[in-house]
Amino acid sequence: MARAAIPAIRLLPLLAVALSLSVPGGAHAGRCPVDHAGKLGIGAWPLEGDSSLEADLERLHGGWFHTWQARTDLRDPGFVPMIRSGRDLPQVFAAPSPVLLTFNEPDEAKQANMSVELALAYWPTLMATGKRLGSPATRTGNEVGPSSWLGRFMAGAAERGYRVDFIAVHYYTQSPDIDAFRGYLERVHEAYGRPVWVTEWALADWSRPGRFSFAEQAAFFRRASAMLDDLPYVERHAWFGLYEGLDGWKLHSGLVAGGRLTEVGKAFVDLAACDQAPVEPE
Repeated sequence: MARAAIPAIRLLPLLAVALSLSVPGGAHAGRCPVDHAGKLGIGAWPLEGDSSLEADLERLHGGWFHTWQARTDLRDPGFVPMIRSGRDLPQVFAAPSPVLLTFNEPDEAKQANMSVELALAYWPTLMATGKRLGSPATRTGNEVGPSSWLGRFMAGAAERGYRVDFIAVHYYTQSPDIDAFRGYLERVHEAYGRPVWVTEWALADWSRPGRFSFAEQAAFFRRASAMLDDLPYVERHAWFGLYEGLDGWKLHSGLVAGGRLTEVGKAFVDLAACDQAPVEPE
């Protein structure tokens, strides 16, 4: 059954911009670190059920979201579908949205697990949709250089005259150094000369998933979001993620837990609707 639209996801960021223009400095005068709240997105999966997914997305007021799926039943204007692997290709023409995210971590055995050659073989089908296409998003560190997965894919696409409209990347790091994050994005942008979407990002130590606290994740989210907001070639970015526990990973980066906003979730709401008063501790 088709889900109801969630108009607040799109309207509140626009309202934030309008109010910040009409009220000197906005309600967050002197401390709102973002001017383009519509960039802020969420990697969301229905871990607690579809009804919770929609309700929680609405309360967070993000500019957009993805679910690692095509989800032809989701018609909300903030939803961006993903053709996660070759199995999703039959849904490519039915997927809502004028934009498509494509193959998720093709260089990872537990994800799309796809060779460059196979991805290039599928690409004409994606181009035939007429939708704006993001590149496959590889694991952090496999994006730049002639021997990297993405480097080989982009070279192959150029040789064939294939269209790739923007570069999708993941950024997981053990360091909260914002300059390092910015430098990484600059290298990606310089390598391919296209807009960039950061479709997953957070602090992560995969050997110790609980290493970073919610407070540390929230601080990184705030500072990095301000940096991402300032980069004109970064069109969108999606925090990882809505809930804790996808595939068993608990990074203390979830925005909602047990029906309540986490410290990271409160930081997200504060930035996504920064014309309003900040979310106060419960």
